[in-house]
Amino acid sequence: IDVYQTALITQPDNPAIQIALARAHGFAGKCGDAQTSAEDAVLLDAGSSMAHAVRGWALNFQGQYLEAESSVKRALELDPNNALAHAYYVEVLIDSYYSGLGDFDGLETAAEESRVAQALAPDLIETHRARGYILEATGNYEEAIREYEAAIAINANIADLYLAIGRNYRILGIYDQAVESFTRADALNPQDPNPDLLLSRTYATIGEYGKALQFAESSVANNPADTNLRGNLGVMYYRNAYWPEAVQELSYIVKGGLST
Repeated sequence: IDVYQTALITQPDNPAIQIALARAHGFAGKCGDAQTSAEDAVLLDAGSSMAHAVRGWALNFQGQYLEAESSVKRALELDPNNALAHAYYVEVLIDSYYSGLGDFDGLETAAEESRVAQALAPDLIETHRARGYILEATGNYEEAIREYEAAIAINANIADLYLAIGRNYRILGIYDQAVESFTRADALNPQDPNPDLLLSRTYATIGEYGKALQFAESSVANNPADTNLRGNLGVMYYRNAYWPEAVQELSYIVKGGLST
């Protein structure tokens, strides 16, 4: 990110640098910054398939699924052989399905899009990530792990890939591997509350409620306004017999906010 930002000082009108910066922001979990850079690239070159594709990816991270799909489809109109756009489309379709906006047919389309992305660019991180995501969404967890591992082999410093592989280990009941993956994700992106949340729930699953509480507290410290995190913290206080603390945290959920 620092290198691309420095390059923009001397080449502010180069859309390729903005696109590369947007991808780096996305991998770092800085979705708003990724969107800004991608939109700057679109302003510089409205005919850039890559700019529209990365913009869609960034919007999808932020839950703007309809606009994300529109942006990715525009990318594919401009270049039907854009492997990244096909890979991003997989993620948009799956996340739309999870949100309730999409239907089951979207998963079938996502599976096909993942195969197209693989055929066009079998060695891209995003290709393996997308294929892993559709395999995970359809319950093929061991195969999903292999795809995420292939992506990690290309770049071992992307926190989200470890979150993904950890989720699948957790579902399979391989808790030591899940903990290892979530811990790696936390080390790479310590400001993200999700690794701590997943570590908390994993430790609770195996009955280690003290550790579960520790990570629940860490997740809330990363994002105190998130009532989902506070609800998890309340459950972990309850599991550890801290009744007043549990009541306080769970009341945030019942009353719909941080005011009690």
